[in-house]
Amino acid sequence: MKLAEYFDIQKLAQKNVEDKTALRAFGLAHRAILDDPFALLRAWAKKRVERDSGGSTPGERYARPISEIAFWSNAIAFGFGVTAAFALLHYNGKEPVNLLYYLFAAVLLPLLTMVGSIVAMLRTKRADNATVHFSPAYWLQKLLGFVHRQRRNETSAYCIDPTVVDWMMIRRAQAMGVSYGIGVLAGLLVTIALHDVAFVWSTTLSVDPEAFARFVKILAWPWRDWLPQAVPSADLIAQSRYFRLGGRIDPTMVANAARLGAWWPFLAMATAVYTIGLRLVLWGISYIGYTRALRKATLRLEGVETILEAMREPTVRTTAEEHGDKRADVDTVTTVSPRSDTALKPSYDTIVGWACEAEKLPAVAESIGVTSQHYLTIEGSKTHEEKIATLHKISGETLFVVKGWEPPIAEFADILESATEYASRIVVVPVGLPPDYGMADEKWLGVWRRWLQAHPINKTEVV
Repeated sequence: MKLAEYFDIQKLAQKNVEDKTALRAFGLAHRAILDDPFALLRAWAKKRVERDSGGSTPGERYARPISEIAFWSNAIAFGFGVTAAFALLHYNGKEPVNLLYYLFAAVLLPLLTMVGSIVAMLRTKRADNATVHFSPAYWLQKLLGFVHRQRRNETSAYCIDPTVVDWMMIRRAQAMGVSYGIGVLAGLLVTIALHDVAFVWSTTLSVDPEAFARFVKILAWPWRDWLPQAVPSADLIAQSRYFRLGGRIDPTMVANAARLGAWWPFLAMATAVYTIGLRLVLWGISYIGYTRALRKATLRLEGVETILEAMREPTVRTTAEEHGDKRADVDTVTTVSPRSDTALKPSYDTIVGWACEAEKLPAVAESIGVTSQHYLTIEGSKTHEEKIATLHKISGETLFVVKGWEPPIAEFADILESATEYASRIVVVPVGLPPDYGMADEKWLGVWRRWLQAHPINKTEVV
């Protein structure tokens, strides 16, 4: 999931204008993912975004500054890595390069920061997780965010869950670490290609060549069996020991100067494995953690639970409620409404919506307790010929869903007459007002029944 989707869902949930029937209809149209609330929510948001946004979405506009900051953070880390490599491997032809400096900057220091990242990951569930504040990514985010707002005169109009922010910083720190490692490795390879560098190891500590050789072999464990040429030999390690005495280089070391450059495969593999490889593993873990945090935060957004509940919960209503002063445009009849012995079946071969939105029809049918594998709609904007053509698709027992609060019209009688040629039985069901629908009030049911009594149609009855 992308951060832009999180922002889009956040805004859509806050300003949701769809009624329960429309949401339920969407849920019925996506039965395959009805049990996966996250996938259902993403599909709904995607449809709304495609419908409401012609170009970039609000979420994309909110997320773009964060993506730009991430790009520049990685670029800065890469540049710092290249600069560090050039500085550590600088060779003036007189003094050899102490490879311990390089190992410290390219291996030990990144490993220490990785330990900090692991601690930060373990503390993400804590409300007072200040570990991320020690990450360079956090402060670079602050700095670049300030510069971004100053240059574009923008404010942070988005709201992000604190746990998501923590994982975002952890993930960015790993991305910066990878960029730094790539920069160091690039600097090493460029230096090796353009200069004849002599590598030595030198320390004031009492470390003999045998002990240093054991350290090197431990460090080279990940690749020593399949890439032995990247593991320095005991002779090379012994010959590379450097003692600074009176500013002069040991003549023996000068005699073996051609061999001192053979350290570079080991240094390159150490950089690739420890600085880049391990950081990529942590990046993968942080990506999973970030995605999970973003998913949980999305489901916790205000209004999301209401939307999901409307999509998943059936809305079956047997009687309609009174709705204000809605009245049918017919003469008021004071006689007792005729009763109907027609009982609705749970399923029909075809359900037809008369002047009903196609995407809402399954949910409207569900509100009266019926369903079908075949839904059709006859829209009021269509010509009479187009409406008649739609009737060719019906078959078997057919249920017509009509708006109970609107009076029957002559055209509808013509439609029913034509439908009898294709349907074995027709049931007309007036439904109540949106957004709940359900069966229409008994008063309006009576109007439709009296209308059918006055205009009897073969095979047709009103519930």
